[in-house]
Amino acid sequence: MLNSTPIYQHQIWATMSELAGRQALDELILTQLLDQHAQRAGWIVNEDDIQTELDALIATLNQTTPSESSARLIESVRERRGLGPARFNALLRRNAILRRMIVKSPEIPALVKQETQAAIERSTESVSDARIIQLRKRAMLVAQQTLMERKARELVSNAEVLIMDRSINWAGE
Repeated sequence: MLNSTPIYQHQIWATMSELAGRQALDELILTQLLDQHAQRAGWIVNEDDIQTELDALIATLNQTTPSESSARLIESVRERRGLGPARFNALLRRNAILRRMIVKSPEIPALVKQETQAAIERSTESVSDARIIQLRKRAMLVAQQTLMERKARELVSNAEVLIMDRSINWAGE
């Protein structure tokens, strides 16, 4: 209701299909592509894999804002991104598959070195050995996330997608 006037589903359907529908479609396509890849590779994603992804997310968040509790950080991210339980679990599952896809990538050491060096150069204070170890851990997370995002884009861009609803402009982005 808006000022005592009803708003009907048919009035917002086109907008919903373009906004939320596009995001839902993108997530579903990526999920199915990753599930197909995992099935072909014989991978089974279990609760340990999901927990590993949650731990990696917490580690990443703790690197940026170490003063907040992990639970509060996760809740904040979920709220900002509109991630309910189903979408959040699906995100962790997709990340688990993507991580398996890139874990042995020869690009990781170079990316870690590059990111660590950049962090050291940005530092305004002297960098101790303990700080370098911390920066390398952070660099590893950044390198893995970078490659995971690249792999996801690659999978989607190479997929054959046929959209029958002309209101959805999907270009494999």
